[in-house]
Amino acid sequence: DELDAVDLIRLDTVSGRFTTISRPPFTRRWLIDRQGEPRIAIAREANMEVVHYRDPAGGGQWRKLVGFDTDKGGHGSFLPVGFSPDGKLYIKSNLGTDKLALHTYDIAARQVSKEPLVTLKDFDFTGELIVNKDKLLGVSFVADAKSVAWFDPGMKAVQEAVDAILPSTVNLVSVGSRAEAPWVLVEAYSDVQPPIFLTYNTQTRKMTKIGASYPKIVPGQM
Repeated sequence: DELDAVDLIRLDTVSGRFTTISRPPFTRRWLIDRQGEPRIAIAREANMEVVHYRDPAGGGQWRKLVGFDTDKGGHGSFLPVGFSPDGKLYIKSNLGTDKLALHTYDIAARQVSKEPLVTLKDFDFTGELIVNKDKLLGVSFVADAKSVAWFDPGMKAVQEAVDAILPSTVNLVSVGSRAEAPWVLVEAYSDVQPPIFLTYNTQTRKMTKIGASYPKIVPGQM
């Protein structure tokens, strides 16, 4: 049996007291912004999916952004991906194409951006935002392999440096949202190499291995 709705609860871990967030009927999924505020509630009833928006400065009231048939879609239909630190909403939509792509969404105008930020030729966009405390750095996505599209020039340079050191693997670079040290985490893998984990110092450009999954596997024998 499917759930009729999913409640969101704000819990005080010190006192144990909690508050249930008000929601639209039949809410199944939630999206929280970078300040911890519930901003999007996605409701589903029968075959209809409705995206609701809550403006924290607007008295906490929910308003409908779009509703569409889950099988057929519809004009302006989209699925939320996340909020950037500046409050911009990023979504995936198949606006004018047969593939989902990453777009921005103008909440005030209730409009999907005409030009996508990330498109994948043979795949629907499936991924997440990569942010620090100030801005959107890039997005991770899955196509024929996991990958990242960097918007930030500094992170593009880091990726290029890591790829030059590790040319035979797919190298996924992770950065802390509030990083205060020069290290980034690198997960490297290929079709014959199970994931290994390394740190890369962006100042000294030194790579250090910290661990591996299935360390007894010899890539040359795979």
